[in-house]
Amino acid sequence: MTINVLIKIFEQIFELAIKAKFEELSRKHKSCLSRELVTVVLDDSIFKQWLGAFKMGESFDSCYSCFFSGQFKSSVYGFKNCCLGVVIDEVYYPLYFDYIPKQKKVKTDEYSVTIATAIKLVNRFGSFYKDLQANSIDLGKLKFSVDNGYSDMALAKVSTENNLIYISVPKKSHTFLINGQKIKLSEWIAIEFLKLEEAHDLKQQDLPKEEQEAFIHRFRGFYRSKKTSVTLLAFRLNGSKKVSVIYTTTKDEKAKTLRRHWFPRGLGTGNVLI
Repeated sequence: MTINVLIKIFEQIFELAIKAKFEELSRKHKSCLSRELVTVVLDDSIFKQWLGAFKMGESFDSCYSCFFSGQFKSSVYGFKNCCLGVVIDEVYYPLYFDYIPKQKKVKTDEYSVTIATAIKLVNRFGSFYKDLQANSIDLGKLKFSVDNGYSDMALAKVSTENNLIYISVPKKSHTFLINGQKIKLSEWIAIEFLKLEEAHDLKQQDLPKEEQEAFIHRFRGFYRSKKTSVTLLAFRLNGSKKVSVIYTTTKDEKAKTLRRHWFPRGLGTGNVLI
């Protein structure tokens, strides 16, 4: 039994688990479904182990390389594994995964091999979801959360084609057109966000602590390097000193909805169903 066969077996098991959950959710009222908070999540991990110690590991030789790890804040050797799964009521259900080859570009040179792998997984999810819809299991369009490593318009386009609402993270060094002003996102945070946050805190200072709300700011902008209009959301996670910013390519998503569907990315391994 090869590794690829094992992967397919596990993915079929994952499909059955998610199908059962989606079927259960589709029978509920929409208000209940909203509280369940269903989010499709794509992420990658770096495995520092080398599987060449046994012969079947040789088939992954093209995937073994040096990658930057956000967890270790440095480059590490190992395997970059792209995994697409679904978070349902704070439990992560893995679905599809694939190893990212070490080649820098795909043959078409249109986007990186990392994005090409992500697109493949999103298309697989789209086919799986269409099959569910054909069998009267339909949760509508689902939110799709990715980090800044997958901030890419080709991936955003494919997401939309597969009933997913794309949410990602912009680079703060990138330039946006906001209220007619061309400005780096980091500069906008230092100038505009802090001023708006200060005004918000002044309005709330006389309220009881339990009634005070954290400041979040939803705004529109033109992402110049992506050549597209986006909806952005700026906020702090749990009182952090760091200002987080996420964006979506759709126009009508509410601020609280965007923020709530971003939180599942921080789930620990204790909430992963395997």
